[in-house]
Amino acid sequence: MKAIIDIAEIIRNANHYCYNDLSWINNYLDIQEYVTKILGFRKSLSLKNALKALKIKVNEDSLHDALNDSIYTAHVFKNVYNARAIKRYIIEDVYKMPALEVTSLEGIELNYDKINQIPLDVKGALCFKNQIQFNPKKYVDALAKINKNLGVEIYEHTPVNDLKVKEECIVKCKNGYSINCKNLIIASSNAWYDGLSFYFAKEEASRSYLICAKLKNKTIAE
Repeated sequence: MKAIIDIAEIIRNANHYCYNDLSWINNYLDIQEYVTKILGFRKSLSLKNALKALKIKVNEDSLHDALNDSIYTAHVFKNVYNARAIKRYIIEDVYKMPALEVTSLEGIELNYDKINQIPLDVKGALCFKNQIQFNPKKYVDALAKINKNLGVEIYEHTPVNDLKVKEECIVKCKNGYSINCKNLIIASSNAWYDGLSFYFAKEEASRSYLICAKLKNKTIAE
């Protein structure tokens, strides 16, 4: 799925900069998928782990830099290149990449009226009915208000640098202050501190995109 997201982002950027000739994207290869399969791993390999598996020397401080990552990726690809095997992974037409496989349209109602109201040139659309719209900002604001009424103190702009867990927890903040508490609840999306359980090693990187647009008629179909 990540390859599809990457290709979609490349196409969006090309359209944004009025670069209409996208023929150069054809014969696309997802190197991450290719390397993962060739090396026999089930879970997608990160660049760092691919370098480690191939015993390629690397300065880890130089990773996560666009140019350096491109160079390291080229080294990885060079080490696992196989002219025969690679043919199975090359996609000749990126516009035919299967973003979603639908085996049957039976029982699926197509609402062309709503599709036609979308202010974009749409070739096709799939709608899932009875979905929940959740506003996390309003939810968190309501929780904060309830907790404040219960006497809970809320501190903003206090990023944490370190945590010491002994008889009590000592939370060291970036601004130089420390917070001492008997019980500590970490409710972050990622387990930035997990003792020695290494939960972070089981996480996968992901990303999402937010599109903001100004509509001519100021309304859009629900």
